[in-house]
Amino acid sequence: NNRVWVFHLGMRGVVFSDIEGTTKLSYSSNGGTYDEPFRSVELPEGPFQFSGLLMLQKQIHLLGGAGRLGASFAVDNGDLYRNASGLRLSLRRDF
Repeated sequence: NNRVWVFHLGMRGVVFSDIEGTTKLSYSSNGGTYDEPFRSVELPEGPFQFSGLLMLQKQIHLLGGAGRLGASFAVDNGDLYRNASGLRLSLRRDF
């Protein structure tokens, strides 16, 4: 798949004065290769794909030191890959 166009948006900021947030969103049209194009009668423009990621983290005090509490959510939806989503929770202690 080397014939592709992608619209990508990424943002980073602070929410509620103490929660850091990052988001990355991509929407693509995929044409395959010149020898093996993805186009078909069902998908004349090729498969489309949306991929998104949202990450949030907050600094906390943990066991007498600095730490971070985090959460991430990701999703893939479209015709190129199987639809999937995932959630990750993290707790980190800095020494």
